[in-house]
Amino acid sequence: MKENQYRDDLNEYLQRLRALSPVPVITGFDVSIQEDILCFNRVSDAVIMDSKIIKGLHEGAIE
Repeated sequence: MKENQYRDDLNEYLQRLRALSPVPVITGFDVSIQEDILCFNRVSDAVIMDSKIIKGLHEGAIE
């Protein structure tokens, strides 16, 4: 079942990477909606939402 807007196999890849990596795996693939954050939190150590923050600053929604 596809849970987000990304490739179907991305979650599986991130889980394998996380299991093998000696450092934290951080995802940030234009993440901007809560569903994507929740999905990536299950398969990575952290999620970066920089594009959402930058867009909010640009549009004046964030001061």
